[in-house]
Amino acid sequence: MAKSDGTASSNGWVDPIAVYMKVRPSKWILTLAGAVVVVLLLRTFGFMSCLIPDAGMERTILRGERILVNRWSYGLRTPFTSPLGYHRWLPRPVGRQDVVVFNNPHPTDTHTAIDHRDVYIGRCAALPGDTLWGDSIFSPLVIPARGRFVAVTPRNRALLCYTLVAHEGRRAELRGDTLYVDGKPATVCRFDQDYYWMSSNNPLNPSSSHLFGLVPYSHIIGRASLVWFSKEEGSGWLNGYRWERMFQSIK
Repeated sequence: MAKSDGTASSNGWVDPIAVYMKVRPSKWILTLAGAVVVVLLLRTFGFMSCLIPDAGMERTILRGERILVNRWSYGLRTPFTSPLGYHRWLPRPVGRQDVVVFNNPHPTDTHTAIDHRDVYIGRCAALPGDTLWGDSIFSPLVIPARGRFVAVTPRNRALLCYTLVAHEGRRAELRGDTLYVDGKPATVCRFDQDYYWMSSNNPLNPSSSHLFGLVPYSHIIGRASLVWFSKEEGSGWLNGYRWERMFQSIK
């Protein structure tokens, strides 16, 4: 014996409203699930949204604005770096003066996977191979480039030591005034990836290399593309929207 589900009468007439009410929830669930999947794929493999919490880039991006970051600007860094390791698809170099989003290169816990670290934003002030003059306590500083050697000096030896240990996986330490690499005194150091010097409009901002040092290419997420939302802080629901800044490209 079959039990009626309420969609048909004894004379075979089908109630369209009952059928619609029965099918509609499943369609909504599928639609919602599909939308979630699309958003996750776009966020993981396309663009990410970031909130700017401070005034470090105030002349370019205002506090409280939300921006879109293009993950493909410098090649897509594959997600889940902890289990899969670091890889990048279609890599491209960072441009001078680009506004770049990257993971914290100097975290409290260095064992945290790169893509799980805090996200910073800064302007690229120096490229691999550049010599930085008068911009830091390390000056003059040669920015390490992949496959090249950098001379060890009294000004840069502490920075080079940290960079070798944290980002190159080398055994390095300072003994008095001498840098030892793999147990031997070093006058030059060779690096296996490119590094960048990031600046901000406020030198005390945590997104400045003055505070955390060099940013390795492996920590680069992408380029800040545009401001998609801008609103004055504490202005209420109906006021303070900066319409002229919304969907403006970041330069």
